Amino acid sequence: MWHLPIFTRLSNLLSESSKGHYGKDTAILFREAARNSIGSVIPAKSLELKHIIRLIQELTVEINEIKAAIKQIMDEKIQSPILTIPGISYQIGAKIIAEFGDFSHFDSADKILAYAGMSPSTYQSGQLDNCYSHMEKRGSCYLRYALYNATKYVCYWDESFDAYLEKKPQKESITMLHYRTPQKSLCV
Repeated sequence: MWHLPIFTRLSNLLSESSKGHYGKDTAILFREAARNSIGSVIPAKSLELKHIIRLIQELTVEINEIKAAIKQIMDEKIQSPILTIPGISYQIGAKIIAEFGDFSHFDSADKILAYAGMSPSTYQSGQLDNCYSHMEKRGSCYLRYALYNATKYVCYWDESFDAYLEKKPQKESITMLHYRTPQKSLCV
């Protein structure tokens, strides 16, 4: 038999999450389905589950310690202005700085994008010189990942970047997100 507080919590959770559509009846159905589908009385499985839960808790503590150390290093030692860009967190900022090193080595945003492998690929044959909209994907995949995620968050948190993206047609908007918006954000 279920303990009353657990069953009440389940009913309340269902009611709140579904905005009143589901309640006690659905909780009873869930309880019965759980009893008939995943319930087992194998001590080894129970022990394994307890160890996995404990491992997840330990790893969560370690991840939080690492995040705190990254924040401390970024605030005290590196003190980069990259964190002033809306949407760039300590983790993304640390990835970008770790991959680039010193930004003064690059003369322009185009060179930064080329280093990251995010510049558009070109096709040259004789007198023909075309520029395709897809990226070269040379350089560090970790840097591309960090810049792409930074671009998504910057567009979300900064209205000027979002407005810039909204002005473009829907089809071209994907290209903008991949190429031009990181270039624009790097120029800022």
